[in-house]
Amino acid sequence: MLKLFGKRRAQTSRIGVSIGPAGTALAAVDCPSPDARPRLTLCEHLQSDAAGLARLGQTLRDHGLDRAPMSVVTQAQDYELVLIETPDVLPEELRAAVRWRLKDMIGFNIDEAVVDVFGIPDQSHRSSARAAYAVAARSEALDRYAATITQATRSLDVVDIPELCLRNLCMLTDANRTGVAMLLAGEKSGLLVLVHNSFLYVARHIEWSRSYEMDGAVAANPGARPSIDASALALEVQRSLDYYESHFDHPPIGELLIAPLQAELASLATELRSVIGLRVTLFDANILLDCTAPLTAETQAQCVLAIGAALRREAA
Repeated sequence: MLKLFGKRRAQTSRIGVSIGPAGTALAAVDCPSPDARPRLTLCEHLQSDAAGLARLGQTLRDHGLDRAPMSVVTQAQDYELVLIETPDVLPEELRAAVRWRLKDMIGFNIDEAVVDVFGIPDQSHRSSARAAYAVAARSEALDRYAATITQATRSLDVVDIPELCLRNLCMLTDANRTGVAMLLAGEKSGLLVLVHNSFLYVARHIEWSRSYEMDGAVAANPGARPSIDASALALEVQRSLDYYESHFDHPPIGELLIAPLQAELASLATELRSVIGLRVTLFDANILLDCTAPLTAETQAQCVLAIGAALRREAA
């Protein structure tokens, strides 16, 4: 997705990096063959300042990963993902046609964007229009990521988006073959994806209720996540499931993964089980990946997108 350099490397490991206000998440996954169980060989959370970048480069060198290809995850403000009707053009003309179509659909100048497209297979025969997802990322942001990362390593070759990182995590599950949903719960909103057989079909953001913020709780604890109404969330999830079932020729999705691995979200999972007809579990990298060292819940919360980025395979 959004390849910067596009070179193929004879490497079985990939690095994933997610840069945020709280620091830089770093993960490395080794997968010697498509049938092999992915092995998480490195997972750390570093500072985002110059010292953290120096530590990033040194950590990669210490683990012999300084030449491994790297994916960096785009932050939410630096891209837009848009569901579009696929233009009826030749494949080599698709990206240019999509760019023209996006100019009135995104919140920044299309001349300042890098555009990529990925299709949605197996669309229902009931709909004649073929849909696809278009990604428009700010060119300035991609340049900024490249400039930041190259202070530590020159192996960056892909800028990815959170939706596809979650798709990669879904691919670790047995339910991937029949359909699985995943919710990444942030402080103010959640990112929900629906995946079947390694393809992303539905992606949407869900805002949490603002009632929690209005009662003074956030003022007392600025880092706290607003309380999530399980019934309201179940309704939003069900709407996404209904859309999926009506637009794609697949059986209903039966499992929902929730990340990160936190006690408050374990309680949410329990509530959701009582109001929605899905198997609801917390995503735990210790179970779904071969980890060289057990990961704490805190590390998983900090690094979940970096792990997803490191799981990207060349064909993805």
